[in-house]
Amino acid sequence: IKLSIAKLNTWAERTPIDETEPEGKQKLNNITEGSLIVVDEAAYPWPAIDLKDPPEYIKYLSQHRKHGLDFLVITQSPKFVHPFVLENADRHIHLSQEWSGNKQYEWSEYCANPKLKTNRANAVKKPYKLEKKAFELYYSASLHVEKPKRAIPKMVYAAIFLLFAVPAMAMITYGRITDRLADPMQEIASNEEEKTNKSKQGDDMPPGSVIPVSQPVIALPNTKESLSMLSDAVDWSQVAACVSSKSNCICYGHQAQRLNIVPDTCNAAINYGWIATNKL
Repeated sequence: IKLSIAKLNTWAERTPIDETEPEGKQKLNNITEGSLIVVDEAAYPWPAIDLKDPPEYIKYLSQHRKHGLDFLVITQSPKFVHPFVLENADRHIHLSQEWSGNKQYEWSEYCANPKLKTNRANAVKKPYKLEKKAFELYYSASLHVEKPKRAIPKMVYAAIFLLFAVPAMAMITYGRITDRLADPMQEIASNEEEKTNKSKQGDDMPPGSVIPVSQPVIALPNTKESLSMLSDAVDWSQVAACVSSKSNCICYGHQAQRLNIVPDTCNAAINYGWIATNKL
């Protein structure tokens, strides 16, 4: 039932049920008891005026439960409404349109400043969605404006970027550290294998930094015959490692330099091992 402002403000008019007891039980004259009364734009029927001596229809709000009445008061801001009305509120709900969606803040009593961060922190917060059926009740509006677009804070974009950038940077850093901790001899072997493959394709350039270590062995008197499977013409004390591939076999010195050792001797060193001893 639609009520005008004048009709609404007659809600408190009442008549004693027992005329002999005027202060006893009373019955409302203009409003059906047990009703829910929705007051939209409450600043118009109940403005913040006559603060010292409010009218009877505002004073009697403190007794509305005696008649089973409930009031749903809607306003743009509590500051526009008579404070006596606000003090009788036992549930305050503030609706806010934010960039992340519509939010509902609820207090168990009237909150003087619902926009204050500390007050919002003490409220029960949850999302809300306005039912489209409610728009049919807005009979006083001749035209509805388009819903405004909310700006999204830059920090949201920064957070999304970091969400993907941090794991990617961590993976790249981990890969670089793993590569640096890898065995350097494996890296040398792979490089030499690439060089060998290139030489097969027509690159006949001699390898650089070749250090000849093969020297003739001078037969000394009273020298016993060597029983080693390796050639005694190689100074094995200069050999640090030998690496064999499908196409070649290469030995390296203690400073990772390539040594001039034939592949057959290199393969023999890998198969049988060698002892680094000083020559006489």
